[in-house]
Amino acid sequence: MLKDLILKEDMEKRYIEQLKTAIVREKKIAAWGTGRGAKKLLQFMKIIGWKGELLFIDTNKEKCNVLYEGFLTVSPDTFFEENYTSDTCIVITCADVGGVKQTINSFVEHPKVLVSDLTSIDLDVSETWFEFIESHMIEFSEAYELLADEKSKQIFAGLLNYRISRDVSYIETYVDDEKNQYFEKSLFPIDNLAIADCGAYVGDTIDNFIRLTGGNYKKIYTFEPDKLIYKKLLENVRKAGWERILAYNIGVYKEKAVLSFESGGNGTEMSNHISVSGNIEVEVDSLDNIVDGEIDLIKMDIEGAEYDALLGCKKLISRYKPVLAICIYHKRDDYYVLLKLIHELNPDYKLYIRQYAYNDNETIVYAVC
Repeated sequence: MLKDLILKEDMEKRYIEQLKTAIVREKKIAAWGTGRGAKKLLQFMKIIGWKGELLFIDTNKEKCNVLYEGFLTVSPDTFFEENYTSDTCIVITCADVGGVKQTINSFVEHPKVLVSDLTSIDLDVSETWFEFIESHMIEFSEAYELLADEKSKQIFAGLLNYRISRDVSYIETYVDDEKNQYFEKSLFPIDNLAIADCGAYVGDTIDNFIRLTGGNYKKIYTFEPDKLIYKKLLENVRKAGWERILAYNIGVYKEKAVLSFESGGNGTEMSNHISVSGNIEVEVDSLDNIVDGEIDLIKMDIEGAEYDALLGCKKLISRYKPVLAICIYHKRDDYYVLLKLIHELNPDYKLYIRQYAYNDNETIVYAVC
């Protein structure tokens, strides 16, 4: 039973206190990454009253030499050549902790490297992950029993324990190669498919898919609601010479509508999402209304809108039984709400979970008939 596999102690508050102690004593911090983890770090620094010297490091050139939340962002090269001092504490806020540590070591053996693993910790509410899991153990257990193989069950339990403890050892042995994310050949054939890429961003998933298949595919529908990011998507499609790409500047949803949307504003923020407090409006529509013809695979990484988007492709799922590759880490209840919905949409689906990051991001549920 799942309940027997889950930690019996709430360790989140202890982790936060340890992180607070480590940060408070630092006078200079260079935070590596300007995504969701960086935003959480800034929120945390404000809560604990940290007042030291701060800058950000990012490998994305478009984010460098500009201000992020009022603080300068520089490239790794610039940091180590112009800003580095041995008394600076480098705080890693992004998912690729191992890759960042390798990059740091390629420049210098730095004595003070700290990992800020706050991305999925809600600093504004009193309910910890342990408390949430405990109060929804029935729902989590029902989702656990829907999983088709032992590896999926081990990942599921490991992720819950990681959320409780922030101890990466619970998941690190299950992390698969990120190049296979959404296209897990061990679970289904990936050649000669018509796919819907929901949350296309600038075309990184398309690029990976075409590399994996050697260009052997039928058609790719892409959906990106942010106008600036969509423009970059079109540029990348043109530069790469990709064919049979149908690109839509809309979001995927349960119905045709116009919704408020939170945009990073610079076309590079990967956590853009539908939000009642959004700063722009975007058009959305259902896959059932848009996709004309057979579809073999539907990928969704749409920052928490996956449930409504799945409701919007009931007909496609019923008619074609496409493979589903759906992110299940954006909301606390994604683990069980999305698995339950997929099972209800088609009870014949076999559900598998695979993990592609050494944290609680990049968790994918695959539904395969």
